[in-house]
Amino acid sequence: MPSRRRDGLRAWWKANGRPSPPGIARCWRPPLGARMRSRPRRSRANAMTAFRLGKDPMVAAALAHLWFESIHPFEDGNGRVGRALIDLVLAREMGASSRLIRTSQRLLKVRAEYYDQLRGARSVDVTRWVLWFLEQVRTCCEEASLLIDHTIEKFHFWVDHAALELTGRQRKVLNVLLDAGPDGFQGGMSTRKYESIGATSKATASRELLQLEQLGLLRRVGAGRSTRYYVAIPGWGPSGAETTEAALH
Repeated sequence: MPSRRRDGLRAWWKANGRPSPPGIARCWRPPLGARMRSRPRRSRANAMTAFRLGKDPMVAAALAHLWFESIHPFEDGNGRVGRALIDLVLAREMGASSRLIRTSQRLLKVRAEYYDQLRGARSVDVTRWVLWFLEQVRTCCEEASLLIDHTIEKFHFWVDHAALELTGRQRKVLNVLLDAGPDGFQGGMSTRKYESIGATSKATASRELLQLEQLGLLRRVGAGRSTRYYVAIPGWGPSGAETTEAALH
C-alpha cells in the first residue's frame, strides 16, 4: 500500500475516534525490485543456487527453463529469456564447453513439439519434459561434434592443397561445397551453378570445373546434362553414386 494511502487510513481512523489498526503498518510491502535491492548480494544468487545444489546441470537447465516459462512473467520475450536462462545455467555449471550446446537453435527447429512438451509439463511430474529436453541436448551435442569434424576436414583439405594455384572463383566454389558438408551442395555443383556463383561465362565455368577435377579437388558424378561435381573427400557427396572417370588427365 502506498504511503499516502496508508497515512490517509490512519487519519480516518483517528478522526473517527478509533485507534490505528495494527495491520496498517504491516500490510504494505515495497515492490519486488526494491526488496531485492535491499537484500545482500549473496541472497540474490539463491535462485540460481537452487538449480545447482545436487543436480545434474542438464536437469537443472531443464527445470529452470520449465519453471520460468510456467511463470511467464513478461508480456513478450518470455521464450527468448527462458532459452537464455538455459545457456546461463549450463555456462555456470559447465564453463566454456557449454558454448557447443546450441539448445536455443535446436528448440526452435522442433518448435511445435517443444511447445507441446511445455504444455504437457504443467504438473507435479515433470519427468517426461526432462527426458525430452535431455534428448534434445544429446542431439545438440551430436550436431556440434559433426560441425567440429567438418571444420577439421575443411582445414585439412586446404592444407593438403595449399600449393595449388587456383582462381578466386575456384576457391569460392570450393568453399561453398565445403560449407555444405558431407551431404554435398544441394543437387551437386553443375556448370550452370558455377556460372551463377562465380559470375562467369559457361565456357569458363566448364573449363575451371574440369581443372578442379584434374587436380583431384572435385569428383564427377553422372554424364552429359546430369553431370555434377562434389568435393573429393572420402565419404562426402551422395552415397552410392558412381564416379565417372575424368575425360582428361
